[in-house]
Amino acid sequence: MAERPNILLIMSDQHNPHILGCTGDEVVRTPNLDGLASGGVTFLNAYCASPLCVPSRMTFLASRHCSDIGVWTNGCVLPSDVPTFVHALGAAGYETILCGRMHFVGPDQRHGFHRRIIGDVDPSLGHIPRATTGQTKVAVEVAGPGRTAYMAYDDAVTETCCEFLRGRRGKRPFFLVVGYVLPHCPYICPKQLFREYYEEVQVPELPPGYPERLHLAVREWRRRRGVDELTDDQVRTAKAAYYGLVTYMDERIGEVLGTLKEVGLAEDTVVVYTSDHGDMAGEHRIRLDGA
Repeated sequence: MAERPNILLIMSDQHNPHILGCTGDEVVRTPNLDGLASGGVTFLNAYCASPLCVPSRMTFLASRHCSDIGVWTNGCVLPSDVPTFVHALGAAGYETILCGRMHFVGPDQRHGFHRRIIGDVDPSLGHIPRATTGQTKVAVEVAGPGRTAYMAYDDAVTETCCEFLRGRRGKRPFFLVVGYVLPHCPYICPKQLFREYYEEVQVPELPPGYPERLHLAVREWRRRRGVDELTDDQVRTAKAAYYGLVTYMDERIGEVLGTLKEVGLAEDTVVVYTSDHGDMAGEHRIRLDGA
């Protein structure tokens, strides 16, 4: 390993930490992430600072709580005068590159990155079925086999990243963030993966008396979101598609790691994988739907 190694940070969107082979899931196929875990360190008790994308990402970059930086919702803007660890890496001599998703809000789309080599994803893209905010029931009802612009976007992020690695020149170390939007909903995945997982995943069962033991506010939340109106088949369909999206993402990560080896950079690059936050992925028959 070089004295000042390159750093490759892979960040997904809404990945449940339990749905990985290396964390004990016996159904999902994640060979590339499992390989990273087997050759490195896994943080099993690490938590994000918020269950929403923008607050979680901005607190991650700034290393400060939501209350410190005023970023509470997905519509909040991180002030440009708030330093991030990306600024620090740049000051330390690293070339900082953003490839893909980071969910910056507002005109400042860098926050310390020297350059972006592919833009961010926009939820208004075509072929992305979206439920009205808060309608978990609708988000699950659209689940199943197919293809969305999110998959196409992650394919483009992977291709752009691999092109960057193959064309890398010079001795200056790089900090490269590869930002994927998967396995974020909608829960739609390639047909082959959906068929594979539909037969394998289990429909979560609620313990006897579970709804009655919930706080009244949680009961009302489940009612408004239509959680308890979902059928077993709808829950199984969404869960199978989510598993398929996790495997699809893992395959894209495999392409990036393969290119890193191909160009001779693997031994001098620290690879880090994280997600901005999780997804209930059917636990307690709950899902997130657009956080």
